[in-house]
Amino acid sequence: MKQRHRTTRITVLAPAIALGVGALVAGPAQAAAPITNCRMSTNSLQDLRALYLDQVESELHAQINRFRAANGVPKLISATSLQRAAAWASHDSAARGHSPKDHVDTLGRDIPTRLTQCGVTGLNRVSEINYYGWGGSSRPADAMHWWTVESPKLGLRHRDILLDPGLKSFGVGRAVNGDKTHWTVTFGDKVIGKRLGKRPS
Repeated sequence: MKQRHRTTRITVLAPAIALGVGALVAGPAQAAAPITNCRMSTNSLQDLRALYLDQVESELHAQINRFRAANGVPKLISATSLQRAAAWASHDSAARGHSPKDHVDTLGRDIPTRLTQCGVTGLNRVSEINYYGWGGSSRPADAMHWWTVESPKLGLRHRDILLDPGLKSFGVGRAVNGDKTHWTVTFGDKVIGKRLGKRPS
């Protein structure tokens, strides 16, 4: 079984600097900004559809909240803007064939810059984890196993992020390119936005 895994990063939205793994720092929330370079399609309907969790993404969404519940941590609430940021990051990773451990996308944006340009506002701190696998190691359960079992053995903090009671909202994104599946989960320290309604046909 082959798999790829990447580090997690926690950052402050303002000022827009990426901090080292494990840094939990408070900072002022940024003002609202228009969505910039964060659409999955130039077709507005297709872009909107991409924000809805498919069946596989929904399973990871549920597994994360079950893991938190099993450890006495309140569930996370979906946020549309975090969903957009996660989906865009996964699509970007799929296009280049790997999920970067420094979480800098192909436009050169670090986490705070990307999340702000994806419409994320009102948060003091955010976190992001990613994973990619292929063949038999690309399922939600494989991503969860890496984050909760394997990465802690290497001193990485994926498990800590998933169980952080200070994180309140999240977005899950998945993109597939060939036999590789790229997962990104973004987190925020406040409940923001609303869940999407019925998926447009």
